Amino acid sequence: MAGRTAPSTSAKSRPTRPAKSRPTRSAKSRPTPSAAFGSRHTLGLALCAIAVIAVWPPTAMVVAIGMLPTFFAAIVDRTAGKLAARCVGLLNACGVLPFVLQLWSNGHTVTAAELLLTNVFDLSAMFAAAAVGWLLFLAIPPVVSAVLRVQAEHRAAALRARQRELVEEWGEGVANSGHVR
Repeated sequence: MAGRTAPSTSAKSRPTRPAKSRPTRSAKSRPTPSAAFGSRHTLGLALCAIAVIAVWPPTAMVVAIGMLPTFFAAIVDRTAGKLAARCVGLLNACGVLPFVLQLWSNGHTVTAAELLLTNVFDLSAMFAAAAVGWLLFLAIPPVVSAVLRVQAEHRAAALRARQRELVEEWGEGVANSGHVR
């Protein structure tokens, strides 16, 4: 090895080899994390629903009828992550829970469930909670947007005032320089 010299590896004499091509997948063919989660989530909910129906039919009746607004919200919701369905569903669940607890305290029978579901005021309370969910989903984003816009305007005004102070202190060259050194 002592007498051997390394071959010259200049850029001109080096043979070029084609770059390894990796199979590319289009954005449509890749499963998104939310889609993968959604299918597992749906399967889990279906298994829970089957268990609840088999073990507690009166509870399943009240929850199925009481959560109808959530079901419809999930169908019509086109937002990423089903945000409307989440908002409506969580508040709808809050509206259904007291009546499920009432059902459990009143004997947990199919007759008690039918009495709950035929009472217009009970159904109105369940559905009103879902309506509050829709109201929050529709009303909060514009409010947050307005608050952020006002904050940005105040910040811009503060920066302009600071810029005027710097111009007074350092001269017009500070405001006109296009780069920072």
